[in-house]
Amino acid sequence: MSRLADLSKDLNDRIRVSDLHAWINALVVLTAFVFPISQNWAKTIMTVVFLLWLFTLGDGEKIRFLRKNRVVQTATLFLFILGLSLLWSDDLKSGINYVNRFAIYIYIPLLIVASSIRRETIPLIIKAFIISMLVNELISYSMLFGLIENKAAYPVAFMHHIPYSVLVAFTIMLLGYEIKHSTDIKRTLLYSGFFITMAGNLVISGGRTGQVTLFLTLFFITLLYARLSLRTLVLASILPTLIFITAYFGYEDFNYRVHQAISDTEKALQEQNYNTSFGNRLASYVIAKDILAERSLLFGVGIGDNHAEKNRIIARDYPGQMQIAHDHGHFHNYFIDTVVGTGLIGLGALLAMLVAIYRIRVRDSELTYIKLVVLFIVIIADLPARFLHQQNTMLFFALFIGMVLAQYRIENTLQSKQDD
Repeated sequence: MSRLADLSKDLNDRIRVSDLHAWINALVVLTAFVFPISQNWAKTIMTVVFLLWLFTLGDGEKIRFLRKNRVVQTATLFLFILGLSLLWSDDLKSGINYVNRFAIYIYIPLLIVASSIRRETIPLIIKAFIISMLVNELISYSMLFGLIENKAAYPVAFMHHIPYSVLVAFTIMLLGYEIKHSTDIKRTLLYSGFFITMAGNLVISGGRTGQVTLFLTLFFITLLYARLSLRTLVLASILPTLIFITAYFGYEDFNYRVHQAISDTEKALQEQNYNTSFGNRLASYVIAKDILAERSLLFGVGIGDNHAEKNRIIARDYPGQMQIAHDHGHFHNYFIDTVVGTGLIGLGALLAMLVAIYRIRVRDSELTYIKLVVLFIVIIADLPARFLHQQNTMLFFALFIGMVLAQYRIENTLQSKQDD
């Protein structure tokens, strides 16, 4: 009887854990739909997911997978170094907020998705995200044509136009894959129409970061997937060039912002005037060099003191030349943020995490493509912005890289069963 009771208890425990995983998977799909629309809703849903996930940690196989996975190891190391740098930060409040942000919006969601998502959930996550971006696009065009009141500088409803433009760039890349591999003519036409309107949405959103990210990602992905030759280089340049020319001559605001970027660069290089949008970004390199020349290049200034150190250098060495950089506070570059705050050890851990992601091998061709696109987008978008420090885009990174790790887990589990 006792053996029967133990068997019954074990069965009930398995059923409860199975139910928890079903809820986790459903809520992660909901998060994929919600995060481009509402940061607060996404945070609330992921809090619930985290609490449910805690009850599944009795699964030794899940713990072993997370403990041995190189991406998780390097992400843990990076989080540890961020936390360690608080020891030499004067502004603990800012530093703790920085560390918590990485933990809450990247590290924990990455662990959850990587360890809990099922094979059948992965396409649902992709579809939920695409539908959410369609909703964003419809509202964006409605704002542009005056159907919905627009009080912002750009027709973007739910987030700042820079992270939105980067998400649009990723959506365009995702749609391109779906168009190429779809065997259903109706679906191909639907995705093609969405692809064209999304390209237009990228132009009207005003996010130059997303525009440049798309051009460069498309270029590098084409080179990766085709043999390197003059013909490949030409083909890789055609679509970005066509989009650019169409936007330049067809949309006045885009034309203005191109000329503004050229003017900003000339002012910074010729007049040392960094009080422009693009000049503000160039100023980050100058200030970071000066800070690291005075402080520890190996350990940085402490992740909480980036803002204070940046403004100290501006006030002392560049009064009047970098007022916009002073007012913005942050460096407009996640890699500079990292090296100034945590030194070469922090930058090394961040790069190690990105390399570990690149080295993950999955047999699923779509997820291999998604992995590469996300990596290119993260690296390119983090150069003029802090893509990995904004809630929407942090969750984006965690969800899609977590999906790749989940696929890796699933494939290796199946392989192990076949070997047995």
